[in-house]
Amino acid sequence: MNSEYTLQTGKIMKTINGKVVLNKQYAFDYDGTKSNIVLKNNKDLHEYKLSNKDINDIFTKVMNNKDIPLKERLQIMLDKESKQKKLHNNSLSLYKPTASKNKKSKKSKKSKKKQTRKKLKQKKAKKKKTKKRK
Repeated sequence: MNSEYTLQTGKIMKTINGKVVLNKQYAFDYDGTKSNIVLKNNKDLHEYKLSNKDINDIFTKVMNNKDIPLKERLQIMLDKESKQKKLHNNSLSLYKPTASKNKKSKKSKKSKKKQTRKKLKQKKAKKKKTKKRK
């Protein structure tokens, strides 16, 4: 049985006058089917989980425009991805209730509960009156 496992880590740290101004770290592990990538830039942390298909798709897209430098190709891919996420999040936000609607619905729920409690109390009071009369 062939098994494959790769683990790679790296760190870049820059200090000026004893203060850390740059702290970049990464960790990459691959077991032959899935990869986990963790990137840290100062306090900004990103984690990615990729399948073999995802990795293949990324390298296919990267290799498409060879006349553009690699850094720019990757930036273009990131920009497209972030635009798609923004569009997706904006379309979802159309269906989310606003805070004012939530407050109104909470108030109306509370008032409905109060009304039902009052009705129950009134019914109990009527039953007691009818029992006393008999």
